Amino acid sequence: MKIRSLTAALAGLVLFAAPSPAGAKSKNDADLAELQNYRLTERVLKKLAQVQDSIYASIKADPGLATRYEKKTALGNESLDQSVRRIESIPELKEAIVKAGLTPREFFVAGMALAQAAFASMARDQGNVPAAVRANMSFLKTHEAELTQMQKVSSDIKAETDKATAKAKKEQADTAEDKPAGENR
Repeated sequence: MKIRSLTAALAGLVLFAAPSPAGAKSKNDADLAELQNYRLTERVLKKLAQVQDSIYASIKADPGLATRYEKKTALGNESLDQSVRRIESIPELKEAIVKAGLTPREFFVAGMALAQAAFASMARDQGNVPAAVRANMSFLKTHEAELTQMQKVSSDIKAETDKATAKAKKEQADTAEDKPAGENR
């Protein structure tokens, strides 16, 4: 199903994170409310696609970015604020987001709203789904062509990242093999 593939692709780009149980309950509730009340728009979808295109171009131009990006985007159990700070710590990603006309927070929340709507679309019982999430589910159906294109770009980004990571691991292994015996590895 296209929505499942899209969800997996977006999760990688958006840095999927749930509110931390260690944080204050009221902060977690506020994070959840922000995510559940976010409404996707065509303007935001176009900007998310711009960010994707910029990241892909950056990775193509500098394959080393892929391994640096992958290390900093490991999935975590974070608050929205922590996730936004992590996004802001990746200069190339922050630059792409700002260049597209989004804030790092809106980028993250919009991506989470896309993923949330895709997950909710797969649920059998959609009776308890908040109104904004239902609206976002409808948005996904209406914009399937654009989302399919974004899925393709996400797949291309993943392929470039996998290629760069494999190359870096091979180079690291080759360097380790070249060290003289007895040298600390």
